[in-house]
Amino acid sequence: MIAAFPCVRHCLTHIMTLSAINSQGGYDGDMSDSQPARGRPSHIDPAAIADAAIALFQAHGYDAISMDRVAEEAGISRRSLFRYFPAKGDLVWHGSAPVEARLHGILTALPAGALTYAVLTDAVVDSLHALDHREGVTRARLRLIASHADLLAQGPTKLATFWTALADFLTAKLRDPHRARVLALAIRTVVFDALLRWAAGEEHDFSATVSTALESLGTLGTLSEC
Repeated sequence: MIAAFPCVRHCLTHIMTLSAINSQGGYDGDMSDSQPARGRPSHIDPAAIADAAIALFQAHGYDAISMDRVAEEAGISRRSLFRYFPAKGDLVWHGSAPVEARLHGILTALPAGALTYAVLTDAVVDSLHALDHREGVTRARLRLIASHADLLAQGPTKLATFWTALADFLTAKLRDPHRARVLALAIRTVVFDALLRWAAGEEHDFSATVSTALESLGTLGTLSEC
């Protein structure tokens, strides 16, 4: 159901070497431990764990891989895995925080004055460049999400901070909470749909796919400050 990606081979190799990872992250084990358990990393890289899990899901199927299997292949304890990823879906949705931070920075830096739809949508598209595009990682995540109703249903919750930030910004600019919410919801729907279509296709430029979709939405009305 899910096509093979170049990242599979890389990530599966990466899984076997995770025990040697010593990057920034949380401590693996009880705080009372004087030394980490033999064969387990003293520090955990959540991004590396999530990437490894994505590779497992692609190779064997999302439903076939348990959290215990992810922990085993990653060389960490089950408790440590659940500390960073309370549910299996969190492994797939991992990586949205940098996008949220980038959007916040872009919106905060926008100069005072009239807000145009083009400026707003450019900010949204720019923030999406913070997604992890290494070796098809984001595409793989999106295809998994599109193929599993339970993962798809988690979208509004997993990306709540991102879209709330946009709605709050629009509320402050437009001074109309209802209008701001409707516009934020419209942009959210269009952007997510465009990303899923991009992941399912062969286009390499995701920003062009999203920009085109947002331009189409813009033809339905205009945006100006009150």
